[in-house]
Amino acid sequence: MDRQTLAVLLFFSTSAMIILLSSSEVVAAPAPSPAPAPEVDACASIIGPLTPCLDYLRKKQNKASKSCCDGAKELSKQATSKEARQATCRCIKQALTPISDVDPSRIPQIPKECGISITLPPIDRNFDCST
Repeated sequence: MDRQTLAVLLFFSTSAMIILLSSSEVVAAPAPSPAPAPEVDACASIIGPLTPCLDYLRKKQNKASKSCCDGAKELSKQATSKEARQATCRCIKQALTPISDVDPSRIPQIPKECGISITLPPIDRNFDCST
């Protein structure tokens, strides 16, 4: 397993641990920030189904896999409002930031390859999800 894959797995493992801990005890709320990070559990439900797309985004596959398309279809059903699309964007941005070999230009190709009528921008660590 390469370093970026381990980083993604660590991110998801840490997210799951935070969810478990926060459900069993009171956790102090973080200080407000100008662009608040999405809730960990909300991001897990968004990123989890998209995990099979990682090899496509890292150019290890030429086409989006069926499991990637299934996850993208699930996502398209959830991201129906502007707020939901912005939260989805922030979650994708947060998950992909530690991975250096992701090609952001492939993100908009996933819905096209999967036959989904949702528009995804080429999200990278500098992308403004508020638009």
